[in-house]
Amino acid sequence: MIREFVRATTRIPNAIRVVTIGVIAGVWPGRDTSDIADWLDAQSPGRQTALQALVIGGLATLAVLFAQ
Repeated sequence: MIREFVRATTRIPNAIRVVTIGVIAGVWPGRDTSDIADWLDAQSPGRQTALQALVIGGLATLAVLFAQ
């Protein structure tokens, strides 16, 4: 059971990164996901974390607002 938990939690950062790239690419016209991935890689680790937190937080906020 611990192995499954560790395996699942090690994939979460990659999933968040993929979601972040997809959301930014959808909002930023004229850019595809590979451009956004390169742009995100060029950012500092702190800024990458902040961008990912902003996107996931925004999605969570929208989900709560539209669930009402």
